[in-house]
Amino acid sequence: MYKRIAFTLALGVCFLMQAKSEETVAAYVNEAVITRLSVQQLVQQEAITYDQALNFLIEQQLLLQDFNDKKGKIPQLQLDIQTSNIIQEHFNGNRNAFVKVLQMQGKSLTGLQEELRTSIILNVMRQQKTQSRYSISPKAIRSYYEANKNEFFVPARYYISQAGFSLESKMPQSEVKKSEKLQELIKSGTPLDAIKQQLNEFSSEPTWYSSVELNKALVDKLESLPVGKETPYLQLNNTFVVTQLLQKTPATTRPLPEVQNIIEEKLLVEHNNKCYQEYVQQLKSKAVVKINR
Repeated sequence: MYKRIAFTLALGVCFLMQAKSEETVAAYVNEAVITRLSVQQLVQQEAITYDQALNFLIEQQLLLQDFNDKKGKIPQLQLDIQTSNIIQEHFNGNRNAFVKVLQMQGKSLTGLQEELRTSIILNVMRQQKTQSRYSISPKAIRSYYEANKNEFFVPARYYISQAGFSLESKMPQSEVKKSEKLQELIKSGTPLDAIKQQLNEFSSEPTWYSSVELNKALVDKLESLPVGKETPYLQLNNTFVVTQLLQKTPATTRPLPEVQNIIEEKLLVEHNNKCYQEYVQQLKSKAVVKINR
């Protein structure tokens, strides 16, 4: 969410505005003002709740203030480069078109670059708290694997071909005859390819399916069916179908060596998020934050 909001900000949406009266103020963060209008704008743009938007804007203001307290600087060259990138990517390099859009929005180049500066600061402050050399131990990785094996479960898969026909809610006599003919063919051991030729209402090319994609009654039959054989006649909802099993792979759990890197990345993300939230809480504990309800 942070990247999308920062990008929106870079395109010219300013969330912090001067309050005209106490009724327009959503919150104070030290001396800074967050307006209700800025919160509502973020709610509409990101489809989030009012409280989520307000908390994000409070957090944003805390990061900006911490950056300024630490005498942080964003080089003008970096702002110029980002401005050029916007012109190139969104206006095909046409600076005049870019300027016209700014004017239509009531903005100036200086104002846009101030918004870009804010976006860069937010990214820098977040990255400082989330980019770490923290090492995930093999023990932590194994513990996560053992406690969350369901995440690495791979359902059985079946490579099948089918033939049959569908029925309306009221089966006409002709469909009854088809059903009877299908049952006769199956009972007589007629191969599936031959059934397809005689009952060409529908047939499917061989396709791989996960067990979770198939009807449970069909899966129950396929589990014990030898490869190369056909299921008995089955009625699945309003469909009469015979299924040939061409290949199958059993359900399994991916082994730890195969998913170790995935787990390590997940645990690292969780660690970094925890560090970042602790940092934000530290900023809040030192700040004067007043929320108007």
